[in-house]
Amino acid sequence: MIIPNRIHVSITKARMVREAKGRVLSCKRSLAKGSRTSSGSSTRLGNQSATQRLINNLFGQSSTTAAAQLAENRAKQVVYNRMETAAGRTARSAENLLKTGENSIFGQQDEAQIKKEAVAEIKNFVNNYNLLLGHLNSSGENTDTAYSKKLSAYVTGGARVLEKIGITAGDSGVLSLDEKKLKEAELADIRAVFHGEDSFAEKVRKQAEDIRNMAEEKIADLEKSSYYRSTNYTRYGTSVTGYDTGSYHLKA
Repeated sequence: MIIPNRIHVSITKARMVREAKGRVLSCKRSLAKGSRTSSGSSTRLGNQSATQRLINNLFGQSSTTAAAQLAENRAKQVVYNRMETAAGRTARSAENLLKTGENSIFGQQDEAQIKKEAVAEIKNFVNNYNLLLGHLNSSGENTDTAYSKKLSAYVTGGARVLEKIGITAGDSGVLSLDEKKLKEAELADIRAVFHGEDSFAEKVRKQAEDIRNMAEEKIADLEKSSYYRSTNYTRYGTSVTGYDTGSYHLKA
């Protein structure tokens, strides 16, 4: 068996230690240089990290764009969820007033009871209508603005009969209800507005149903878009498939 020369072994170990120390020192110098570069350019690049800048340089687009898009999708989903709820409630209030038969509001024999129930449901209708209108106006989408204008047109067209029972509209289209005037109104006038196939209530009911269906479709599209983005991208904004760099993985 050959026994290694002790001197040779010692020399080899010493050389390996020097090389290791050299590599460590080189790494420290590189890190220090990167830190100085990052500090010197902080005014120009704001709070962007060196790692993030590297990612942006590699992929040509900031992953914050993807984060912003996902955040925007979520904000829109909130609006359309609320819009869907308000549209559904508006439609149901209108349906309750439009129902026929013995168990319906206007199908009862006692006029005092009819008016009592009608006033309560009309208050619900006005509140839900105003919520719906607010969500339509806040979304900023052209389609929603068109629906808002249609609802306002129904109010304008029926302004005279609506005013007779205490309902008026402001400049923004929001309805105001004078409950005292509504209670004192003729039952026939209340029926003319909220009961019948061509009544104000029926027109709003149909529109509210359309808005609810539209909102459901919007929510589904936004969920699909967010899901696609969240499942097809890494945490660094790079596409798993390699076709896009515009989004990141939500769960990352």
